[in-house]
Amino acid sequence: MKGAGWLATILAREPRRTLNGRLCSLCQLCVSDTTVADDICDHTFRLCQHTLLCQARAESDALLLTTPLLTDLDRCLFPTLLRLVQEGDGHRICMGNWNTSQITQLDQVIQPTDSVQALSESLLALSKHLVNRVDII
Repeated sequence: MKGAGWLATILAREPRRTLNGRLCSLCQLCVSDTTVADDICDHTFRLCQHTLLCQARAESDALLLTTPLLTDLDRCLFPTLLRLVQEGDGHRICMGNWNTSQITQLDQVIQPTDSVQALSESLLALSKHLVNRVDII
């Protein structure tokens, strides 16, 4: 799947309707149903059991563990970012499209002494590694 990106994600899912009229999607890789449209990305980045996606996620996880944490702020933020990436909607962290719950959880890690500039620099540096996860998967 490496290099295929979002095109593979879109092509791997075939929209269809269920008997009760709810829009479903059938994963062409693992042949599982997803009944909510928002679950398509979550399925690809976290749940799909296709061998290649499992391998890509494992490679990405191993690569993320080698991320250099250069500041105290990096060392505080990154474990929370990694945990959030593994949870539902974790793909949103990698894409910079965080939901309210994710922002709240990151906010709890930040110290009052952390400046906006330091936070911005840290998140920018760490996000480059998270964007690679999207590319790998």
